Amino acid sequence: MKKLMAFGLLLTAVCYSCKKDASSAPHSSGNYITATIDGVHVSFDSLADAYVDTVTSVVVLSGFVGVPKTDTLMYSGGFQQTLSDYIYLWIGYEYGKPISTGEYHDTAMHYWVDLNYAKYINTTSRPNYYLYGDVTSRSSAMATVTSVADSVIEGTFQGTVYAHDDPSKMVIIKDGKFKAKMWHQ
Repeated sequence: MKKLMAFGLLLTAVCYSCKKDASSAPHSSGNYITATIDGVHVSFDSLADAYVDTVTSVVVLSGFVGVPKTDTLMYSGGFQQTLSDYIYLWIGYEYGKPISTGEYHDTAMHYWVDLNYAKYINTTSRPNYYLYGDVTSRSSAMATVTSVADSVIEGTFQGTVYAHDDPSKMVIIKDGKFKAKMWHQ
């Protein structure tokens, strides 16, 4: 059930991101998401933000590797396309309560986490990225929220995620860090 809910949230976030441009969210110069992905340090420094969905009790942290102030997701020929790698980290919290510091695991019911990473391939493939997520029983994800103050969320994350179309392919994400001003509509 959690995987189905996470897939629904992924679909919602992807659709939401497709229409998002640089002016629709209050991107702060202090926002960042970084991680070591398969041994390579990656900074998701473009459009990094933390959207709070109070209806589903989820904080969606997202960021792209790319040119700041450009839309990095689009639809082309009926396929979603991206111009860079991107990451989504969902942190679920108990309904009716504020997000709080502590550990969040992909196996938890109220205080859960889900992690997805897209690796850009090229401009001609459709879709033009590999999507990795917390989609198999072998997947794992964890986040630790270390601070929630003045509408800024900060913490760490890690996980092992598998390709959506080929569960034999995996990506190891370590030493993840995030800091972003939270916002909602």
